Amino acid sequence: MERKEPKLVNEFVFDFLRETELLQPFLEHQIVNFWTEVVGKYATKYSDDLKVKQGVLHVRITNSALKNEIFNMRYELVKKLNDKVGCKVINDIRLL
Repeated sequence: MERKEPKLVNEFVFDFLRETELLQPFLEHQIVNFWTEVVGKYATKYSDDLKVKQGVLHVRITNSALKNEIFNMRYELVKKLNDKVGCKVINDIRLL
């Protein structure tokens, strides 16, 4: 009997999510969860209704000055959010 290399628990979970086609929804949920960590508490206070659809993070911003600032930084925020998750999940941020 041949022995296999031991796998970490997170590898089993990742494989399970991929096989059951739950990986993409899980990663999208992680993007939403990391929003506060990436933009900070002040921006989160004015953020609402975050959701990912077809690779685009949709965010409602209630402060117009903040909305403009996030719009100008959106590609940097996309990169930071994808880096937090560990793979490319979103391509853009759409502000509502």
